[in-house]
Amino acid sequence: MSNNCENKVNLHDKWIVLKKRIESNQPTIKSKLSFKHLTHRQQQVADYLIKGHTNKQIAESLELEVVTIKLHVRNILKLLNVENRTQAALHLYEMKQSKKL
Repeated sequence: MSNNCENKVNLHDKWIVLKKRIESNQPTIKSKLSFKHLTHRQQQVADYLIKGHTNKQIAESLELEVVTIKLHVRNILKLLNVENRTQAALHLYEMKQSKKL
């Protein structure tokens, strides 16, 4: 249980740093990609990524296998041209804020 709590704190700390970058107008990930370029399922997974859910949590919520969620996450990372799910969450969040979604 404490390990899960530590992971949540670590994710929260990363999110705070990324949010501060946005607020301070430092360069962030840029793309002309919008939410409509994602499949319906990718959009569902993206919504959970923005909220910081794990693959297992997303799989349980969407009633899919974890391996399927990993595939969707990997495809989203490729579409956004980012290296990890934190960068993807930031980018997707920015897209929502700019009304591109």
